[in-house]
Amino acid sequence: MRAMRNSVAALVAAGVLAGVTAPAMAQDNAKDRGASDRETSDRAAGEAPASTRAGADIPVEVRLSRFWEKNVDRLNVIEQRLEERFRDHALNERRPNSSVFRLNEARTAGTEWANERLIDKAENYTVTNLVTRLVQHNLDRAGIEPEGTIRVTIDRINLTNADLAVLNGATNWVKGRFALVGPDGEVAQDIKVSTNFVANPTVDQAYDGPEYAFWAFDETTRVGPVLSQFVEEGLEKMYPEHKDAIHGPVLVQPILSAPTQTFFRN
Repeated sequence: MRAMRNSVAALVAAGVLAGVTAPAMAQDNAKDRGASDRETSDRAAGEAPASTRAGADIPVEVRLSRFWEKNVDRLNVIEQRLEERFRDHALNERRPNSSVFRLNEARTAGTEWANERLIDKAENYTVTNLVTRLVQHNLDRAGIEPEGTIRVTIDRINLTNADLAVLNGATNWVKGRFALVGPDGEVAQDIKVSTNFVANPTVDQAYDGPEYAFWAFDETTRVGPVLSQFVEEGLEKMYPEHKDAIHGPVLVQPILSAPTQTFFRN
């Protein structure tokens, strides 16, 4: 999917795809409004958005190396703090008195952030939950029903600018394995995956495509983008015939009215 995404982005940037007809755009907008109305109804009923529930019945097991079993709790605390801050000050009008974000709300309207798309509450934003939901959501959208449990093992995570010292490395990188474990416990597939993060910026600051939208500053500071690419590559290896329906991260870089990277990290 990554090569296809970059090709489409280049065409859009060059104006080659600008010939989309107005009626087609109107139909797409109507569909988007309908989907938005349905999710609003879900929220009004006190339920999580439909996207956070998609594929929730698909069995997924996440395992961590001994090293990460010892350190994941500290990482989760940092991620939950940053996630709560992002949702509280995110690019919407929850904090309308913040001049820094007033412009951003208009520029990123329509973006469905992966963080909220996958996990209902910031307090549930953990490495295990994020990987689980990335697998389930991707498989559900691709129409894949695994004959058993998808087991994801994470051996190592590196980020170039993380708040947790044990994460820091020269590149954004994840190493691990994907396995399909049958009902009898027999491993039907076992695939090694080593992901070196490749940034995939969007040409649209109000992104509403199929990929998982993350704030651009998260690339080197948070685990979401690199884990999303890790899951994308793992599932594509397991189900190559569904490669075009499996998606990874896209980085949204809105035009800012003031610097915000320090704001999110402090």
